[in-house]
Amino acid sequence: MNLLNHSQRLSEAKSSEDIDQNQMVLDALDTLLPCGQQQKNALFANAYPGILRAIARKVSQKNILAALSRSGLKLHPIRYRTMLEAEQNLRNENGERICCETCGAVLQLDSSNELSSTSEYMTHGSQPVGNDQSDAQS
Repeated sequence: MNLLNHSQRLSEAKSSEDIDQNQMVLDALDTLLPCGQQQKNALFANAYPGILRAIARKVSQKNILAALSRSGLKLHPIRYRTMLEAEQNLRNENGERICCETCGAVLQLDSSNELSSTSEYMTHGSQPVGNDQSDAQS
C-alpha cells in the first residue's frame, strides 16, 4: 500500500509540475508584444480619425507627422501616406466612415490624400486666426 501511495504522490507531483510548466508557457506568451510594425499599424489605426480631422482643418502633413512622432509613432512621409491609404481602404472595405464632428459630413480622402468632398467643416471647423472683425478695425 505504501508503494501505491508513493506512486500516486509522484503522479500528482508530476501533474502539478506539468500544470506549472504549462502556466509558465502561457504567461510567457501573454507577455509577448506584437512586432514593431504591428504596433505602428495599431497606433496609426487608433490615430486615423484624428488625422482625418486634422487634414480637414488644413493642418500640414509636417505638423501631423510631428504630433504622431511625439505620441510614439515616428513615420517617414512616404510611409505615412502609404499607411493613410491602407487604413482608408481597410475602413472602406469594412463600411466604416469617419464623420466631421461639427457638420456630420463624411471625411474621405482622394488619391492624393486630400479630402475629396468640400465639407462645411473646412470652413466652420477651422477659423483662421486674426480674421475676425475686431482685428480688421484696429
